[in-house]
Amino acid sequence: MKSSRLPLFALVMVTVLTCCASISAVAPYGRDTYVVSATDTLGLTSPENLHANAMKRANEFCKNHGKVMIVRDTSEQRTSDMTVTASSLIFSCIDENDSEYSTSDLRWDIEDRRR
Repeated sequence: MKSSRLPLFALVMVTVLTCCASISAVAPYGRDTYVVSATDTLGLTSPENLHANAMKRANEFCKNHGKVMIVRDTSEQRTSDMTVTASSLIFSCIDENDSEYSTSDLRWDIEDRRR
């Protein structure tokens, strides 16, 4: 009897954990700029995973348009107890051969944001 409840419990837990984290649709945010955010209402997803989820959505969006993604800005929303509840990413899609994509300043900017 107990073993038959285990699959049901696992299904409920997966549903609960999936419902607490979501990724928004990509939205325009000015000229040739977009925003996407990943949100966790229960505080169960790490800030790094929220940010990674937003980055994945942005990369997919640009790839579907035959372009590459560059980060313009990032931000996090926190609760009063400093739990990260959302990670927002402002980005642009540009051609891979665009000089902005190949500049060393951009690579340093991205590295600085990871720290």
